[in-house]
Amino acid sequence: MKTSRAALAAASKNPRHDAFRRFMKDIPAVVSAVVLISIVLCCLIMPIFYTQSPTKIHVDLVKSGPVPGHPMGMDSMGRDFLARMLHGGRVTLRLAFSAVLYAAVIGTVLGILSGYFGGVFDMIVMRITDALAAIPTILLITVIECALGWGQGYFRYAMALSFLPPFIKVLRASVMEIMSSEYIEAARALGVRNFGIIRRHVLRNVLSPLIVQLSNTAAESFTLCTIVGYLGIGVNPPTPEWGRLVQGGFNFFRNVTWVSLAPGLTIIVMVLCLNLIGNGLRDALDPNANHL
Repeated sequence: MKTSRAALAAASKNPRHDAFRRFMKDIPAVVSAVVLISIVLCCLIMPIFYTQSPTKIHVDLVKSGPVPGHPMGMDSMGRDFLARMLHGGRVTLRLAFSAVLYAAVIGTVLGILSGYFGGVFDMIVMRITDALAAIPTILLITVIECALGWGQGYFRYAMALSFLPPFIKVLRASVMEIMSSEYIEAARALGVRNFGIIRRHVLRNVLSPLIVQLSNTAAESFTLCTIVGYLGIGVNPPTPEWGRLVQGGFNFFRNVTWVSLAPGLTIIVMVLCLNLIGNGLRDALDPNANHL
């Protein structure tokens, strides 16, 4: 009994365990996480078992509803709609998450170094950050697509550039707050090198704001992918992508409602789940903050 009580007491003092327990008590965030993971797993795993081609045209089944072998029916061109939803989800997930990953890695490195070293390096990074923040995202996407080639998914690099400023500013502010701590001064007094201080002390203490920023940026990334696909500057047809599926079914909305409704609702659900997860992570990782 004494051992178990000691273990519980030690666990209660672990901030990660406390944050996890607080997150698990947030029912909307937990349900959102389950729904989000379910959608992602369906897109990644189900195409292995559901072998219908997303590009094969069945002329005799154009705009048909659910039929044997095609549980979600066909789109306006006679292509299996469930297959296009699943494969389109793979494409959208890859584009959205890769843009967030690029921005997170580069933004974290620049934000930490800028906040840690300051000086001229900080000034240069912040001026570049301000310049990127001033460029409209759609304009940046158009320029990148024109430069690298239309319809190949290169717009994810433009999205990553537009996501950089928030990551840099959040990480920079967190590091500057950490630098005034006594344990940083103690580490320097003991002769610990800059890389050691960053690895042992800085990285560990910026994980909370980084995780929250990741979830919020992921929601923005999915919304932007949908907009780009709807505008027709995402990926070239016949490759399926959720934003393009919404755009492709818009003209036939009255006759084939589900062609636009299904991908649109899926995107709305994913963005809502990411926002709720972000709110849950924010409250779990920073319970003392007053959120309006």
